[in-house]
Amino acid sequence: MTIFPLAHHLAEFTKNKVSSRFSTEIPATDGGEVHPNPIYLNYGCPNDGFFPIEKITVHTLDKPFQTKKLSKAEIDNLDLKTIEIVKKELNEDLIYISDGFQYMAPSGHDNLYKFNKSLVTLLNKPNYDDWDLVITLGAADGLNKIFKALINPGDTVLVEEFTFTPSTFNLSQFGGIAVPVPVDFNEKSEGINVSKLENLLDNWSAIHPDLRKPKALYTIPTGQNPIGTTSSLETRKKIYKILEKHDVLIIEDDPYGYIVLNDDFINRNVTRDEYINKYLSKSYLTIDTSGRVLRAETYSKTFAPGSRLGFVVGHKGFIDTITTISSLSTRSPSGISQTILYNVIKQRGGLDSWLDWKIEISKAYSIRKKIFYDYLKASKINEKHFIEVIEPKNGMFLSVKINFELNEKLRKNDIFRNLALLNNKCLKHGVIVILGRVLAVGEEAIRKSNFVRLTLTMADDEDELLEGIKRFASSIEDLFEYGN
Repeated sequence: MTIFPLAHHLAEFTKNKVSSRFSTEIPATDGGEVHPNPIYLNYGCPNDGFFPIEKITVHTLDKPFQTKKLSKAEIDNLDLKTIEIVKKELNEDLIYISDGFQYMAPSGHDNLYKFNKSLVTLLNKPNYDDWDLVITLGAADGLNKIFKALINPGDTVLVEEFTFTPSTFNLSQFGGIAVPVPVDFNEKSEGINVSKLENLLDNWSAIHPDLRKPKALYTIPTGQNPIGTTSSLETRKKIYKILEKHDVLIIEDDPYGYIVLNDDFINRNVTRDEYINKYLSKSYLTIDTSGRVLRAETYSKTFAPGSRLGFVVGHKGFIDTITTISSLSTRSPSGISQTILYNVIKQRGGLDSWLDWKIEISKAYSIRKKIFYDYLKASKINEKHFIEVIEPKNGMFLSVKINFELNEKLRKNDIFRNLALLNNKCLKHGVIVILGRVLAVGEEAIRKSNFVRLTLTMADDEDELLEGIKRFASSIEDLFEYGN
């Protein structure tokens, strides 16, 4: 394995890991002659004639919910862009059934790999040359392999005190220890409290004398789950500088960054250049000069969760290790998913068309966020200061803090009791929410978890979304009126 400057961060077991030694082709020795047109009797790959599918036809949409309320006859009359995927042709720009449904390299199909590389180069090119990526089975798989590549039992990883806790469970299976970092939880918040992060690392041995110095920071800096905050580039630069000083890696989880929540997407036509240069938040990759950032991306939020496709970007030394882990575990991601995803993107117009789709998604989510946010800000529960609404700039979630202390009965309860009472009221009024304590890391964070996470994404339409918000507001009113 190639030694690179940050190789000391790799987990011990990976340092002696090698890809499978099994080889289906052994080259000729001693200058032996090789036939120009050999017949392959070596591979265990079924001939594509055994595949029971000859052609796939996909009718694609120009914008979300385009056909949601239309009848079948109305849909049939729409001029939808049709994608056809055939078994075999001689156009190397596409992925055909004969190729895409076959076994392939652990890094994924070369065409999708190249597309992902062009996407990263355009939007978030690392600030050094020796970078690479590997296609994964979604962001969760990417994070799992990052943790596997890095974590020895007893290693510590910093995480935002409120975060997507399944990732911390993922970390723990390798013996990693999640240590919470305080975040600012208010309408002006950018997430991690930079000064507290710096103090934590500068005084680590005094604050956590029994724990190893952190190996990495796991962070969701854009559309943070659950809070919804987005860190500015200046804040990211400050955090990067602190982490570089302490030789801490950055594991950047960014499933929500392409979903921009801004009224401009509602009021006018945002151009691709504006989307890229004005509205998209820049990844930590763009300020990374030492190769310490590993970024996990996914197609789940912009294409479909069931595709189970994503990729990890980072220094080639790390990516080679993650690719080796893939070759010894999951092998390649689903060829069927790669075939459909890539052909939809390519036949609809490639990278430009894919950016247009992301703009349309941002518009649809921005409409939902506006309905949600505006209703809550104008509500009685906000006027009475029962709640504090955190306006998100990216993503799928909106968090609402509940000021339990304003009610005489509620202020006597602990956080578990109050959240349980709130949950009961929500169920009574017919709305299901995520309680803050479920997304808190550590006892101190749980004590401060007086909030709920609400999603913009599941409702069938704006009417259903608005009804859900009204039911949530009624739940809060009911709770504060009776206190139980």
